[in-house]
Amino acid sequence: MNSTEKGDIFEQKCYDVLNTALQNGELGIIPQNCQIFQKKKYYSSDREDDIVFDLSIEVTLPRSKKPTLVYIIECKDLNHNIPVDDVEEFQSKLSGIKGFQTKGVFIAKKPLQKSGKKIANNKGFMFIQLNDDGYNIILDKKERILREDSELVLENIRNKIYESFLTNSIYGLKKITKKEISKISIGILNDFISRNEYKYLNIENFILFLEKYHNVTFGFLTSSCNEFGQFIPKTNTILINQNLVGSNKYSFIVFHEVAHYFLHRNVRINGNLYESFTDAQFDFVENKYSLNNAKNWIEWQANYLAACLLLPEHMLYNAIVMWQTKNSIRNKGTIFLDKQRVNKEDYINLSNHLCATFNTTKTVIKYRLLDLKILIIDPSYSTKNATYSPLDNMEKIRQQSLERDRARNY
Repeated sequence: MNSTEKGDIFEQKCYDVLNTALQNGELGIIPQNCQIFQKKKYYSSDREDDIVFDLSIEVTLPRSKKPTLVYIIECKDLNHNIPVDDVEEFQSKLSGIKGFQTKGVFIAKKPLQKSGKKIANNKGFMFIQLNDDGYNIILDKKERILREDSELVLENIRNKIYESFLTNSIYGLKKITKKEISKISIGILNDFISRNEYKYLNIENFILFLEKYHNVTFGFLTSSCNEFGQFIPKTNTILINQNLVGSNKYSFIVFHEVAHYFLHRNVRINGNLYESFTDAQFDFVENKYSLNNAKNWIEWQANYLAACLLLPEHMLYNAIVMWQTKNSIRNKGTIFLDKQRVNKEDYINLSNHLCATFNTTKTVIKYRLLDLKILIIDPSYSTKNATYSPLDNMEKIRQQSLERDRARNY
């Protein structure tokens, strides 16, 4: 076997490993939006010529003609550690590739030399090491760094999606506050309640209400579609992936698309009505991210109005107080979560009860409770989710909560 044949066999093995990692979700990108290439050419502005790379993965948005992110892969079939010169040469090649974000990846049997490893880490490269049992994705051999790299890739993809959405000017989008969105939800719910034919506020009755009084048409996306939902302003049509019917995600997704109808049906791009709001995933905590462009605002507003419609404050509060009364829990209307076993069990049981009552997920419940300041998480339980500084006095927090409780006339 000559060196060319040997190289082709190794490259094919790398291709198979890469495809497996992609399908397993280990690269932090959505497989359906990706395509793997062998020996593809990419133009280098430094060389003013094409460079052929061993492998590449192009991440392309559904309606985009060119990729927003490209994984460039170098396959190294060496019997010794990868020298630093090879890493520097690879970095030099990548620096000339323009027009999209690049992510450098090495696949090899042997590890990187110490200096090469430092460069790879500093440049954000991924290193996949092959072994007899399969492969390991390694970045300085620490899971923490691997997680950070994956999260960085996801954040970059998120930003690229937002940027691609904003290729033209958007008009008709108002930057409204939580308080204003809450008032909008109250108006919508009061209108629903005023129609005497609807005895209960549930997703089925709400859909009937929208069809009858707002001329909204509901339908389904095919189960093979990778989108959760769509709102099409031109026809006032809402489409939901039929795979989600009956799941605890269904109601929130319906209300998310309904929120697009109430808030964004007049949004225009360069004077033309926007064609459709397509949602492939939902991040209820969108407000944790910087609201620095119109796409951020659109999704945050839809998420927040969806939460207000799915979990109206008075209904949520009443459900909590009734459950706490039934289970002889004091400080009604407030949930304290700390390291105490009884408090953790109470929170889990109440969360399960609320999920069943409102037919939604624990994540939606949790962040709605945090937003309404009903759920107070002690820093000792989780500093990441703490709703106040560790320096604050717990008793003061409890007293403030009780005062709020009394103000609600309970």
